[in-house]
Amino acid sequence: MALPLRTALRLMALVSLSFFLSCKSTKVLADGKVDDNISAKTIVKNHYANTTNFNTLTGKMRIDYSDGESSQGVSVSLRMEKDKAIWMSAPLGMVKVYITPGRVTFYNKLQNEYFDGNFQYLSKFLGTELDFKQVQNMLMGQALFNLREAKYDASVVNGDYQLKPKKSNGPF
Repeated sequence: MALPLRTALRLMALVSLSFFLSCKSTKVLADGKVDDNISAKTIVKNHYANTTNFNTLTGKMRIDYSDGESSQGVSVSLRMEKDKAIWMSAPLGMVKVYITPGRVTFYNKLQNEYFDGNFQYLSKFLGTELDFKQVQNMLMGQALFNLREAKYDASVVNGDYQLKPKKSNGPF
């Protein structure tokens, strides 16, 4: 089943944003449980200490999407060259995404849809200004914004640490 271009974009965005919304740290107690009393400052410090350092990355990820009426799942190939390019491709090349610091390109072969432009379209679609670095961070499970610039309330939700800004930060 082919995904329309807009659905494919939303699907990739939702998966990426889910990484940002739940920052998971490797700091746990000896018995494997998260520490309910850990401070937000410590979570932020551990988040940046656990940043993945890479030059190139290749992998597959499973994307499950549900809009309330229907649901779909697809495996997507992901390749990255740090700070230079991101490639994503659905099976048989039916949907392809190519992102560089100055360009965003999407192609949906089945519905013959194509987009070649800048981050303005992607930013408008997601409701917040984005750049290449932020998209790269989303895909790597890193924060979109500098977590050191604000104060947060920390909590544990479903076994993961969650940070909520003490002052609203737009859509996040």
